[in-house]
Amino acid sequence: MHLPRTLAFLSLAAGLVTALPAQATPQYTVFDLGTLVTAGLQVYATGINNSGQVVGYTYTDGFDGHAFNADERAFVTGPNGSGITDVGTLGGAWSRAHAINDRGQVVGTSALATGGYHAFIGGTGEPTLRDLGTLPGSTWSTARAINGSGQVAGTTSVDSPDGSGTPTQQRAFYTQPDAGALHPVDNPLGGEMITRGIDDQGRVVGYYADESVAVPAFHTGPGGQGVVLTTPQLSIATISADGRIGGALLATDPNDLSAQAWMGSPDEQRTLIDFSGVPSFALGAGQYSFSAVQALNRLGQAAGGFGIADAETNSITFASAYVTGPDGQGALDVGTLLTLAEGDRLTRVTGINDKGQFIVNTWLGHAYLVSPVPEPATAALWAAGGLLLIGRKKWPVVTPLP
Repeated sequence: MHLPRTLAFLSLAAGLVTALPAQATPQYTVFDLGTLVTAGLQVYATGINNSGQVVGYTYTDGFDGHAFNADERAFVTGPNGSGITDVGTLGGAWSRAHAINDRGQVVGTSALATGGYHAFIGGTGEPTLRDLGTLPGSTWSTARAINGSGQVAGTTSVDSPDGSGTPTQQRAFYTQPDAGALHPVDNPLGGEMITRGIDDQGRVVGYYADESVAVPAFHTGPGGQGVVLTTPQLSIATISADGRIGGALLATDPNDLSAQAWMGSPDEQRTLIDFSGVPSFALGAGQYSFSAVQALNRLGQAAGGFGIADAETNSITFASAYVTGPDGQGALDVGTLLTLAEGDRLTRVTGINDKGQFIVNTWLGHAYLVSPVPEPATAALWAAGGLLLIGRKKWPVVTPLP
């Protein structure tokens, strides 16, 4: 393989809290999202909201469905990952869902009946998928992210001249609230820009997609205004609702493929994720490591993928997914929480919500919702407020963290 409730409730909860012992070791439950009956047997999860609704797509062939055999189908689940549902298409053969906000609005990309593909919005308030169109001069579009007010961020492009299906002239865009009119992100350097995320203030993040531009990534100010370019070795893969950004810090030597996961703020005050306490993150002779932050929440929990590769062949010798505690501290190998089939391995965590629930994907097309079990003190508060979730019969036995 290569590369709130009432004051009375609160008073009761406070009494319960003082009566319960502290729990030192956090725990998680793991829930298999399953798949659509009418579509591909493999699943790739891409986003999650604070209700635990998950979006993504099913497929039948290729890593993460990237073989493009026209059988990808976008899906959305109910709260806490239950009830996977086909989102539909814009008339063409395939669709992919990429993100969901707390209002239940889903965005993604779908093939058109007339050919090509466009960005869409669906879900709550949208009885059918709505075509978001493109920027003037573009023919294709894809939606990658949506914030709390329904602002969408994505990329538009032009058909490839050679008919290969490879997009060209890619331009980053953001919309007005509730998926209104599209606006281009300013492009001070020229080159092709691709969008990765948008926060609740309308800050857009993304990267340059061609080698003619040495700066790999960018972020904007609120409302999509004022592009800020990163240093040459800094990539950006995600932005949280409150504006934390994260990605990978690349090596200065172009022949060195190592990368370090980082998180920070729009002013680029950065913290590298520390994997020294992860037993599986151990380098041998002639090896290098790679990691990236691919999801963030308001607590500053970072998540993504990490691995080790052979320096001579650049082949992966170990790969897994990780999640941290608040503020990027205490990295955990998610592989210690799951037992996978022979030949399968975790690829990456692609979304984490403000409750600490996250979604993780595997090489062979499985997707899981992993949820933290509240400590007894927190559980008492939730029960007093009527918020404790019960009855998840499909969850297996809770696995304690090491």
